[in-house]
Amino acid sequence: MQGDRSVNANGWPGELLALDRALARDAVERVCRRASAPRTVGFRARPLVAASPRRSTIRIPHECSRAVPVPSPGRPRRLVTALVLVIAVGAATAACNHPQVRAAVSDAASAQAPTRAVGSLAAGFHAPDLDSFYSGQVVQPDPETWTDVRPPAKYRVLVLADGRDESTARDPQVAILVDAARRWARAEDRVDLTVRYLGDPHAYIDAIDGAAMSGTADLIVTAGNGLVDPVAVVSANYAGEHSQQFLVLGAEVAEPTTNIAASDWEGSAYLGEGVPEASYYDPAAVTAPRAYAALRAGVAAVLSGYRSIIVRIPADRY
Repeated sequence: MQGDRSVNANGWPGELLALDRALARDAVERVCRRASAPRTVGFRARPLVAASPRRSTIRIPHECSRAVPVPSPGRPRRLVTALVLVIAVGAATAACNHPQVRAAVSDAASAQAPTRAVGSLAAGFHAPDLDSFYSGQVVQPDPETWTDVRPPAKYRVLVLADGRDESTARDPQVAILVDAARRWARAEDRVDLTVRYLGDPHAYIDAIDGAAMSGTADLIVTAGNGLVDPVAVVSANYAGEHSQQFLVLGAEVAEPTTNIAASDWEGSAYLGEGVPEASYYDPAAVTAPRAYAALRAGVAAVLSGYRSIIVRIPADRY
């Protein structure tokens, strides 16, 4: 048995296979002894009641070798099951202790952990009660009532912008929104900003979904009317217990889930869902001061716990 390292048809190691055979032979021997009593058959006058304590080579009488069914013992199977569990636990422990795996888990946990604002919204923000506000509720704050709210350290923001290609904004309005995010990140030394242009409309949903699945951003901001419907589709898949937070800048979602907020103003409040763009959107209404104010107000609302409201800044003040 010590030299048997083969694997049988059931995937058993050779040692267990040999043990299985030995137990089967022992059972056959006992049956044959009962059938042949009082004479001995094939055991050369070996006492029937004195079984050897060692299971050495066991010869099975030829007349019994095919007549007696060989049962499948349960103990070797239990041993195999226990062995598999031990190996699985050991492999999982080793994987979890691997530096790269631990780093990936740490990044994912950081992305899923709720972020907290530094500072608070002023009374003029007109924020509803945190326990009773609803998704899609519109808040119309007074100017600059959000400036006391700052992001925590190492706040990771990913801007996904509608682009003509992977390096150029689709139109001047998208460029204004992206510039507002960059200006804000420069002013906030705690922000780690990444900007990506999505140039293939057929791949918008996959690109947004991939960004959310990666878990590398605390906040995903979309810029451009072309991304309104795709982000509405994707956000619903990440609204669970450990959700991914989204913010639509310069537009809004008609039926937001609990993890997607919006920040816009009159003239730049496209809804998507087949609604005519001209009904809620005027390209001339998209200006740098409005985009900057809307971004700061929207992020402040999200950080303060209003993760699915629509912040509508006063366009006539910017």
